[in-house]
Amino acid sequence: MKVLLVPSLLIVLGMHMTPLSASNTTTHAVATHSVADSTQYFRDSQGRLIERIDMVKDGTGGYRPHLRKLYNYTPAGKLSETGVFFFREGKWANVQRTTLSYAATGDTAQYLVQIAKGALWENQKMVAYEYEGEKISGKTLKLWTDGAWENASRQMYQFLPSEQRYLVHTEQTWNGEAWSIGRGPSIPSPEVAMEMRR
Repeated sequence: MKVLLVPSLLIVLGMHMTPLSASNTTTHAVATHSVADSTQYFRDSQGRLIERIDMVKDGTGGYRPHLRKLYNYTPAGKLSETGVFFFREGKWANVQRTTLSYAATGDTAQYLVQIAKGALWENQKMVAYEYEGEKISGKTLKLWTDGAWENASRQMYQFLPSEQRYLVHTEQTWNGEAWSIGRGPSIPSPEVAMEMRR
């Protein structure tokens, strides 16, 4: 497999990325079953993934860059932002970014997905998480519609006290005025049903 090393361009969506150098990166090329014919991974000095570049065959026996993903982290080491770029007309073009935020407990509070519209970012979707103790109790998807967030769907979970497995999982959709049951509640497995009787 031929690997073409692409110089790292720091088009960073406002991220504070450390420039890649031989001292703080490791490169791996692996075959994949996606569009990419070769993928390179770059890691920082702490071993965290900070960049991924997918390469495709260029028709001349070589490879050309196709897709690039950048990853940024909080000071605590949690993923805070990802950026997606396509290689167009000899340069990387912004496509999408995802920003994650966390609750004081360290659990994911929400993530926001935005798409590039020229030099501006446009909201696309947001997912907010709810917790009961340390376990997720709900996940709500909102879509950016006509300049405002609009509820789209949500999933609700109830857990057994002694297990991480959920007891009831309900999917609901927003009809413009209220939540309605979309699918569920799910039926507990025989093992869960047995534990419920204890």
